[in-house]
Amino acid sequence: MLAHIEVIARCSRPAIRRKAGLRSLRVVKAISIQNRHKGTLQKPVKTQKEMIEELGKYISSREHDKDGYFIRKPNYTGKDFENSSFMKYMRQADKEGLQLVDEKLQLLAKASGVPVEELQQKLTEKVSMRLDEIKNSNKSVLNTIEDFKKNLGSIAESKSNVVDDILASLRYYGEQFEDSELFEYLSHVDEKFADLVSETMKMENVSPASVAKLQSYADGGSPISRLSEKQVKVLANLIHYGKADVDETISGSGNSEMRKFTEEREKNIKDTTQLVRAMLAHFNAAPTLESSPLFRFFRKIDFKFSELISGYSNIDTEDTEALEAFFKRLVQYAANKSTPLRAVLDDKTSETYQKFHSLTEAPLPISLGDIYECLDARRDVSSSPVFAELQRVDPKFATLLQKREGESTLSDASIDDRQIEDYLKDEKNAICQALADVDCQDYRLLRGAVAKEQKLLEKRVSAKAMAEVLLQKGTDSEEFRLVATIDPEFGRAVQPLLGKTRDGDAAERAETIVASIDADPTSAIHRALHNVDDEHWGSLVEAVQPDVPPPTGKTQKHA
Repeated sequence: MLAHIEVIARCSRPAIRRKAGLRSLRVVKAISIQNRHKGTLQKPVKTQKEMIEELGKYISSREHDKDGYFIRKPNYTGKDFENSSFMKYMRQADKEGLQLVDEKLQLLAKASGVPVEELQQKLTEKVSMRLDEIKNSNKSVLNTIEDFKKNLGSIAESKSNVVDDILASLRYYGEQFEDSELFEYLSHVDEKFADLVSETMKMENVSPASVAKLQSYADGGSPISRLSEKQVKVLANLIHYGKADVDETISGSGNSEMRKFTEEREKNIKDTTQLVRAMLAHFNAAPTLESSPLFRFFRKIDFKFSELISGYSNIDTEDTEALEAFFKRLVQYAANKSTPLRAVLDDKTSETYQKFHSLTEAPLPISLGDIYECLDARRDVSSSPVFAELQRVDPKFATLLQKREGESTLSDASIDDRQIEDYLKDEKNAICQALADVDCQDYRLLRGAVAKEQKLLEKRVSAKAMAEVLLQKGTDSEEFRLVATIDPEFGRAVQPLLGKTRDGDAAERAETIVASIDADPTSAIHRALHNVDDEHWGSLVEAVQPDVPPPTGKTQKHA
């Protein structure tokens, strides 16, 4: 009944309330008639008028807002808890549990012949022993908490053990100690102290003198020695637990301090990450790292950062872990506010920053990788519009590229790659200006040729896409007949894999087809897929990607 009343009371419009009230009254009346027939009705049913009056009294006795919702007071006292349904249930459960224990003791006494009182005493002794064990365990936990609180106090009062504790905590992270929240927080509160800690951690053998130097700095009026109570609590939690918000009752308002630091750090890292990505894009596009205008700029403003960047050329491009670690080191260095680089980045009104901004916002140089991609997509290098532009700009460089394409062994090709890189180190060569000087005419012409060729390469059909089409349409399709015409040997090899009733996963069969294509770069099907000047390239594009307009020029549809 009260459930109906509360629903009605929440209605905001009187008409809706009256309608809901009448409906609920009809339900109550129907139930009452049923109960009367069953002989279970013990109280007379109230009239509609009485119920409406009762409803009005109930609503007027409760606080409600302008929308008609009851206002429930949030305070929940101990008395409310004692009178709650949960406590009533728990008291009843305890009572029933004790009754069950008594019944079991009675049965056990009857079966064993031992008096119930003696059994009760033994049970009480065992329960008492167990309670003592729990109390001792809790006492140990409480003592640990008290010791921790004392440690917090000692850190706040004296810095005598902080240096040792910091070094011991950072050793847990090994070579990645600079990635820890503890080290990042040290950089936040005292960058010079963090640099000294980093130098100490990188020593093969940490001497007492280096630790004493750190201690002297920490005790000498430095920022680390003037931490607020909030900062001390954050630092203590980071030292002991590796995180700041271990327990609100212990670290208290230190959590807000750490949140503020974390938000600032995340924003700084995010901005710096985007900046470093832009830098690497320029370095990757430059003919050589040393020829990059941005790299030469860093040589002038922060030699240490330029030396760090120089390590990029020594990393294997296939070693993803090393590349990720290098990228992270660059971000960490660029985010450090104590570096000359950061001083330039933070002063957006200076001429130095404006120079940096103009370099990073300038169009990218034409990368050697883009040149190789365009030339490698041709059976005949001389048929490439990109090669024609290169030959016009720098015939000697074009000859080196022709020689690279003509070599038959990997060792010879790698030698030619080094010769090309050595040639590009001489900035007097015409090709260097055409690749990097975004203001010159040769750059614009060469960039246009590369862009046009790359747009053509986007239409290429991958071996995986072709395999999926063949598996989907089978051997009776026009696509398979085209492939078998281009490369009969390949058609015979893959025909058994295309049967619809063949066992095996389609993805596995597709991988087998792709592997067979990649295994022989000299095969007709491989050339038709990868070389845009192959006579069959356009036919495959039109067959596998019918929505793509067929290319013009030397690539004609297969008859």
